[in-house]
Amino acid sequence: MTVKDKDEVLPGIHAIAMPGHTPGHFSYALTGSETLVVTGDVVTNEIVSFEHPAWRFGNDTDKQAAIASRQRFVDRSATDRFRLLGYHFAYPGLGAVERIGSAFRFVANAQ
Repeated sequence: MTVKDKDEVLPGIHAIAMPGHTPGHFSYALTGSETLVVTGDVVTNEIVSFEHPAWRFGNDTDKQAAIASRQRFVDRSATDRFRLLGYHFAYPGLGAVERIGSAFRFVANAQ
């Protein structure tokens, strides 16, 4: 099965294409009473990735595409108020993004 951006891969689980980190990289949105996005590696640090989404990271295979994906993701997460689950974030790895002027901040929470 080939997955494309916005595909519903299982009921209530939608693919979000996040090109740049690795070929075919996706995050996944779990929808219900609220949306939880499993970030994958579009954001890899709960401070740097949100406060400086335009910074390049050594493990991104296409740095410009990764920056563009990260900037769109951080902005959309703040605008749409998604809850996030980040693999590389400090425990508990759950939280949300808030906009502070033209910048962003990840706010951790366990709920």
